[in-house]
Amino acid sequence: MMESILHGLDPHQLRQRSAPRRALDARVVLETPLGPLEGWCLNTSEGGLRVLVVDDEHTSLDAACAGELVAVCVEGEAARLERIVWRELREGGAVLGIAFDGSAPAIDARPA
Repeated sequence: MMESILHGLDPHQLRQRSAPRRALDARVVLETPLGPLEGWCLNTSEGGLRVLVVDDEHTSLDAACAGELVAVCVEGEAARLERIVWRELREGGAVLGIAFDGSAPAIDARPA
């Protein structure tokens, strides 16, 4: 499934931007107003994450638009409220750019 989503990805999006990127193979859950989106972190930098999410019907992706704040939980870390800065819809899902802006509070995602 992941290969079909990545097929045809613009190679310019995979290049380094201003901060060096490093690969990070970790599960990610994005809590959106329309429900959770599960995916994988493709890479990270000090400025943010690039996340691959799977949503065959694009229903939850409607809440994952540029500018939206979502709770981001990378496995093993506390959830944080972060901003989606870009989205590229793909067959079966999307690739999202999520920025760390430093102003978002950590969220206690542990069950009570």
